[in-house]
Amino acid sequence: MNRRSFIAGTLAGAALARPADAQTAPFAAAIALHAARGGEALVIQRNGVVWGEHYAPAADPYAPRDIGRATSAFIPALVGALVNDRLMRIDEPAAATLTEWEAHPAKSRITVRMLLDLTCGLAGAGRMLSTPEALALEPIAEPGTAFVYDPAPTRIFLEIARRKLAAADYPGDAAAYITARVFDPVGCAPLIWAREPDGELDLHTGARISARAWARWGELIRRLGVWRAAQVLSSDALRDAARGSWPQPRYGFGLWLAWPSRGDPPPLAGADVWAPSSPAPPDLVMAASAAGDRLYVLPTQGIVVARQARDAQGWSDAAFLAALLRQR
Repeated sequence: MNRRSFIAGTLAGAALARPADAQTAPFAAAIALHAARGGEALVIQRNGVVWGEHYAPAADPYAPRDIGRATSAFIPALVGALVNDRLMRIDEPAAATLTEWEAHPAKSRITVRMLLDLTCGLAGAGRMLSTPEALALEPIAEPGTAFVYDPAPTRIFLEIARRKLAAADYPGDAAAYITARVFDPVGCAPLIWAREPDGELDLHTGARISARAWARWGELIRRLGVWRAAQVLSSDALRDAARGSWPQPRYGFGLWLAWPSRGDPPPLAGADVWAPSSPAPPDLVMAASAAGDRLYVLPTQGIVVARQARDAQGWSDAAFLAALLRQR
């Protein structure tokens, strides 16, 4: 069965919008805090309905904006689609696809999950590597024992996706696949992908998207891959994306998690979602950039927030969440 054709024919539409006079009332304090701290665009949804929006003067609500490292929020889309289409298992050995790793004593033990939650032990010192360079990296830690925030594992995962898609005769690369398979059918547009010099998708820092479209993706995360009663993505894969690892329980697959601090330093500079004063609910997941861009998904509360900013300007996750939840 052609899933893409099925989804495109059965899914539709935008998130519902409340009347304009109701948009600022329930979340007025949160909107004011966003605007006062360098906010460029903000969309607040509850149960798929837009309850509040705010845009800086002269800002175009439909304009795609650079979201930097918050681009990693889209990693679960590729994972969920591959798993749903039975092209990949999260716990399969990476060497099942990367056959050049089969004889390596350490890399043969790396699973896809370890690449996704950044516990594979491979890192390129923060540099954006080419695919051959990333595949040739030697482990700096035993697989599954240490968390290293680095773009190299994502680059390797993209190569696994490329080979699996090619073997299944899907046209195009990972960007074309998830755009046609996920984002276009649910109306998550405009979404523009940047490319590396060798043409590979930059799934670490390379997405540009409008706040409205980004909130649409957050709603798909919140609903565990269900859109208009159709299972677009694997729900099990999205649950796994919101689970941490033993080395770092506050990071899933491209998403930061509101797991309580163990007394160690926050894993993300400039974020205080883990501060003792933070009201973040235990099931909150978040994507973040250094400029203050945020995607918050609060499943129990039914809330999704997409925030885009000019710069961080002292942004406080804890203060914003307190205002958001106080007004609900």
